[in-house]
Amino acid sequence: MSIEAVLFDLDDTLIRRSMKKPEDLHRVLNQKNISVSLEEVRRACCRLESELQESLGYKLKTQRGKVPHSTLYHIWKSYFYKAIGIEAHKMNGKHEIDLGWADICDTEIYPDVIPFLANLKSQGIRVGIISNAYEREVEQILEIAGLDREFFDIIVGPDTASSIKPEPEIFLHVLRILGVEPAHAIYVGNDLERDYVGAEEVGMKSFLILRSENEKVNENVRLIRNLTSLKEQLD
Repeated sequence: MSIEAVLFDLDDTLIRRSMKKPEDLHRVLNQKNISVSLEEVRRACCRLESELQESLGYKLKTQRGKVPHSTLYHIWKSYFYKAIGIEAHKMNGKHEIDLGWADICDTEIYPDVIPFLANLKSQGIRVGIISNAYEREVEQILEIAGLDREFFDIIVGPDTASSIKPEPEIFLHVLRILGVEPAHAIYVGNDLERDYVGAEEVGMKSFLILRSENEKVNENVRLIRNLTSLKEQLD
């Protein structure tokens, strides 16, 4: 059966992001006249990453698509201030930290991404991103990473679909806009439940991409380690 669309998750699928070196964040804070030591910043970075995996991550997930992006940003900043040991109510005016998660992460495109996307476009295959990040966040991350927006026919987040992965509606919303039946679409993501199972349940053909050989999965899934190995599925 011919493939008409290939849709992707973003983080750890097309791009890799990690917390910037504490030295970089320390320099930003100094520019804002916020006096904290480098060691304090190092501890805060560890704490913030832990929070993103636990309570903060859960809070952001449950609010995505339900509140404006600015509200999510405010939640993120409150945790950031707490991690760095700053009282949030004292942060205003020139001292206000105008940073989001994307701003303090190192962001890079996986080397197989641009050639693969270019190949899809040359074949006339529709390309898109379905993310649990807001559309504005995705656009910002693409710009920071240097990944050309022109590669993508559509970008959808929970704010535009009023749904969040793995809920069926966010996948079906994109397919309706593209005019593509689920059986003619592929979805590639790195999360078993949110990406792989979510897309499979609406009838798409899913691929779980785990780029590190250290990442294992016990379930019987279509597992790939890079996008190059996906090319044969389209030939």
